[in-house]
Amino acid sequence: MPLYSLVVTNIHTEEVAQKHFHLSEFSYFQRKPIREYIMMISKELSKRLQTYDFQVFEQKFNEMTITVFVKIYNEYAYVSCGKEYPVNIANKFLSECRTCHDIEGLLKDYQNPKEHDILDSIQKDLKETREISVKTLNSLLERNEKLEDLVKRSSELSVSSKIFYKAAHKRNKCC
Repeated sequence: MPLYSLVVTNIHTEEVAQKHFHLSEFSYFQRKPIREYIMMISKELSKRLQTYDFQVFEQKFNEMTITVFVKIYNEYAYVSCGKEYPVNIANKFLSECRTCHDIEGLLKDYQNPKEHDILDSIQKDLKETREISVKTLNSLLERNEKLEDLVKRSSELSVSSKIFYKAAHKRNKCC
C-alpha cells in the first residue's frame, strides 16, 4: 500500500506546479500509462472541486483501485496511493508537503505508513504494557496464594509449637 504520486496544481490556472512519482512497484511498461492516468485524474478533479476540505476519491484503473486524497491550501495537492493506505497518514503527508523542500525524499519516506502512524505505535505500546501488567498481576496472585499457604503452615506450626512448649515447660518444672 505505497504512495504512488504527489501532484500539486495551481488553483486558478489548473497548471501543474509540481509532480513526483514513485511507481517502482509497477513494471517499466506500466509506469507511463499509470503516470498519465494519475495526471488526468488530477486535472479532472481540479476542474470539479468545489469545497476546500480534505477529500477522498477512488478511481479504478485496470484491476487496481487508486485512492486520491486532495487537500487545498493555495494550490490543490493530490496524493495517489493504494486502496489500503490510511487516511490519517495521507492527510499528515499532505500537511508535511507544504513545508518540506525535499518532496521526493518525503514521498519515499511515507511508503511505509506504519512508521508514521502515531496511533498505531501507541496501540502497540498499550498492548505491550497490558501484557506486562497481566503477567505482573498473575505473579502477584501466585505469591498471595503462596503466602496464604505459609500463613496456614505457620499457624499449624504455632499450635504444635505451643503444645511442645507446654510439654517442655511441664517437664522442666520437675527439676
